[in-house]
Amino acid sequence: MKYCQKYARAYQKIDPQAKTGFEGAGGFARGDDLDLIVRDLKFWSPYPSTADEVVRSIGPREMPRANWMGYTKDATSLLEKYWRMVTRGSDAVWWWRWDCIGRFHGWLAPDLRPYPAVREILDDTRIMRDGLGDLLLASEMQDDGIAMLYSYPSTFAHRLAEGAGYGDYESSHVRLHETLRELGFQFRYVTDRMMRLGEFDPARYKLLILSRAEAIGDKEAQVIRDFVEQGGTVLADVRPGIYDDHCKPRAQGVLDDLFGIARTGPAARKP
Repeated sequence: MKYCQKYARAYQKIDPQAKTGFEGAGGFARGDDLDLIVRDLKFWSPYPSTADEVVRSIGPREMPRANWMGYTKDATSLLEKYWRMVTRGSDAVWWWRWDCIGRFHGWLAPDLRPYPAVREILDDTRIMRDGLGDLLLASEMQDDGIAMLYSYPSTFAHRLAEGAGYGDYESSHVRLHETLRELGFQFRYVTDRMMRLGEFDPARYKLLILSRAEAIGDKEAQVIRDFVEQGGTVLADVRPGIYDDHCKPRAQGVLDDLFGIARTGPAARKP
């Protein structure tokens, strides 16, 4: 982030209205502080991942966001990438790249005509250019009062000790996304930093989901307690709050009493 901030300051000296960000990098559980990136940069285009769910949840509406596509050569797989961006709240579609031949599929063939797959994409997505895209650019994604916690320290903590035996951090979140959407519900992410800064509005949500939230700081834990005291429901899956926000092991989980747990020690994982 310090590296990107230097570029942002330099470009703003050239053009005060410049939007500086970065593209083609970043992921949900790779050590990238998604909250900090959204706060400090003016656009972001990571490769497709669960990070998209966090960005569309916490990013300001004026922040352009997208993914890259164009790495396959058939219309079906390309359109899947296109519509995934649209349904995840992206307001741009980025194609790599217009002039490629060989390994990647360019937008235009060497004779400057669109490839057959590109023609099919243009036909399939015409509705976006005929007005739907303008409406979506001015829209806000709705949710059903369900919040999922993106816990930055937990992206590290889930790898500690026997944590990896409980499965992948991102996959745990994806399975919950699929479950909620199969039930017809929409959710929104909140972050641990939002909780620390007082930006989490408990009155806005009915359910808070802690998926693999193994590292929870004292401030965040108090916010979660207050949420429950005000009538909210908290759902956790595996080992909530067994580390603090610096991934230091706790003698007892910070929310054990809230869940009615009497912890006697680490248990062996059972598939």
